[in-house]
Amino acid sequence: MFAQPNSDDLTDGKAVPARAEQDRKLLVFDGDCAFLKLTREVGQAMGFKVEATSQFREFMRIYDSFAPSVIVYDFFSPNMDGFELVNWLSARNSSARVVLTSQKESFFLDVAQEFASVRGGLEIDVMVDPMSHEDAGGFLASRLALAGPDSRDC
Repeated sequence: MFAQPNSDDLTDGKAVPARAEQDRKLLVFDGDCAFLKLTREVGQAMGFKVEATSQFREFMRIYDSFAPSVIVYDFFSPNMDGFELVNWLSARNSSARVVLTSQKESFFLDVAQEFASVRGGLEIDVMVDPMSHEDAGGFLASRLALAGPDSRDC
């Protein structure tokens, strides 16, 4: 993205990232450390600022201060499952794109997608793992690419 002049001081020659770059924030919550590492690597390679955690309280704290544009979340989290996450995000008027992950194929993932669109208009993708490292990386890259610049800012 193009850098914009710093409006606070146009004479200092410094530039700040364009708004779309500033808004590329990825928050990941999963209990699998290898998956957290992979998701962090893919997100950073795609220009996202990334926060990743396996601790639920930490996830909630980061969400409030980080304002993510994309969330990758373990659907079957014991603290708040995917349905509860949809309600929680809807109550906060979140505009984040969400990727729900599961270690097993589940009709709950598909139901969560429909529930999200009815409940709050959230964009939900699903990812069933385990996948190979390359497949997971490719899937995440394709989903993060969909979270490109917000056309409302143009």
